[in-house]
Amino acid sequence: MLTVLYGTSDLLKRERLAQLLAEEDPSGLSTTRFAAGTTLDTIFTAACTPGFFGEKRVVIAENLVSTYCRAGRIDDSLLSRLREVPPSTHLVCLEVSLTETALGQLRTALGEAVALVDCTAPRGRDLVRWVQERAHRYGVAIEVDAARDLLALLGIGDTGPGAANARTRDAEEAIDLNRLDTELAKLATAVFPDKVISRAVIHELVDPSEAPLGWELVDAVRRDRYDAVLRELARAEETGTPPEVLLGQLASHLETLLAAMLTPHLPSDVVAAATGLLTARINQARRQLPQGGLQRVRELLLALRAVDAGLKRGTINDIEAALAAALGPPDHWAQPRSH
Repeated sequence: MLTVLYGTSDLLKRERLAQLLAEEDPSGLSTTRFAAGTTLDTIFTAACTPGFFGEKRVVIAENLVSTYCRAGRIDDSLLSRLREVPPSTHLVCLEVSLTETALGQLRTALGEAVALVDCTAPRGRDLVRWVQERAHRYGVAIEVDAARDLLALLGIGDTGPGAANARTRDAEEAIDLNRLDTELAKLATAVFPDKVISRAVIHELVDPSEAPLGWELVDAVRRDRYDAVLRELARAEETGTPPEVLLGQLASHLETLLAAMLTPHLPSDVVAAATGLLTARINQARRQLPQGGLQRVRELLLALRAVDAGLKRGTINDIEAALAAALGPPDHWAQPRSH
């Protein structure tokens, strides 16, 4: 079986891949991943190796098909090898883009043995619907006008009537679904116990000039999961998020947590007035208290301030390593799992 996940949205590809792995190899013992540039022989040696305990093997290859495309057509050498993938192996190819000609070749060569999954970010009205459906996943609704305002504030997409079928227009124009997902997750928490994200909330809480702090990273810190922290730091580096931005936003997040935890009996608007923080962020922090408690928040904040001081003094050169160390596990943290 061959599955090709193609398109420009890393979020859609990542989620579809996670779903596939959960269904076919939840333990991860029979999954192998190869980076772009890995030789064809190496990939197919793994593909032809039986999985552990008779389980189906999953082999993930990045940019395999596009590497063997010339003028938009797939080389016959690759098509021939793809036909040889045994039924015991599920080969998953992660591709940025493929021509209609290449997709047609795969359908013709493999028939029902291939699944082609378009992971291109939606545009126009489809993008507005995606925002509404995504909000629903977080247990809230978002007004249509609020969804349009969110997209406008973030400078994402054209949602006017003429953009409904604009997928082919400016194909390289970035639509950052990761950013949208992060903002919606934060907004859904901020409006609780209400169930609707309004335009007023959008304009109060969404800062278009602020690069998004990965929601998964915040959640990993809150849940004391160092393996997840390392994974999200690596993802931030892969997507080009400046580590200095992560440092500042993590510190800001922890400062908000600290203010919320030190004043549990004071109204949030009073705390906001005294600290200069947003009332909604105080409320949000109080609903997401970290497992490590107040002492852990203080420790993390001091560690991040030490990193900031080291950068300013020139005593820290590798900020990524310094961040990983600052967020490092105390004895009670879950250690990274070996695979």
